Amino acid sequence: MKKNILIIAICFLVSGNIGHGQDFAQDYIGSVNMSGEFLDGDILLVQVKVEDMTDPILGSSFNLAYDASKLNFLRYEPGNFLERGGNPFYLVKNQAEKNSLVFGATLRSEDNFPRGGGLLADFYFQIKDGDKFGFEFENEVISTLDTVRQDLDMVIWEDLFIEKNDRNGQFGANENLEINLGNNSLNWSEKFSNPIFVLTAISTILLLLGLFRLKYLGDKRPA
Repeated sequence: MKKNILIIAICFLVSGNIGHGQDFAQDYIGSVNMSGEFLDGDILLVQVKVEDMTDPILGSSFNLAYDASKLNFLRYEPGNFLERGGNPFYLVKNQAEKNSLVFGATLRSEDNFPRGGGLLADFYFQIKDGDKFGFEFENEVISTLDTVRQDLDMVIWEDLFIEKNDRNGQFGANENLEINLGNNSLNWSEKFSNPIFVLTAISTILLLLGLFRLKYLGDKRPA
């Protein structure tokens, strides 16, 4: 009886989450992520990339939070993503006193709006101190000709945590690393609330349920 109740409860949980996953798959329009690379001369290059954009993208804007006591912003370089559509307009302003870099880029209405993926921009920083660095998106916006998408359920934004002495150059998603950026606090474990993680958990539950049922039915077979 207890085993039947457990199976019913798991099936109810999974069916509810699968419905949410289907809604997410229909509305999801892409993702924005960062990668880092240490260059000669204590230079840290941070690349912001877009991926899997299903809608034509007019532009994007965000604040890039970083620790100005450890890093000095040097310059930015436009990427190839929006450049494919025409001659975009860029606005970049460093606010070191706020541990933040403001970035905005937009095409004009007569341009061609790109889909898919590509490099949005490169950001170069001079390392002043430390070997662990965190970068977080804030006030994120992806805009199309018809709408502005600020909802994180439709556009996945992935932050970056990077260590100079790390062999891979970047912390994995399973690291529960917290880095203080002035008034900002970055905690990677909070990112586990996104729908992709939920879908992964659902798959695991289904696998465990299948193994449980096989074992349960095997125990019922006559000797």
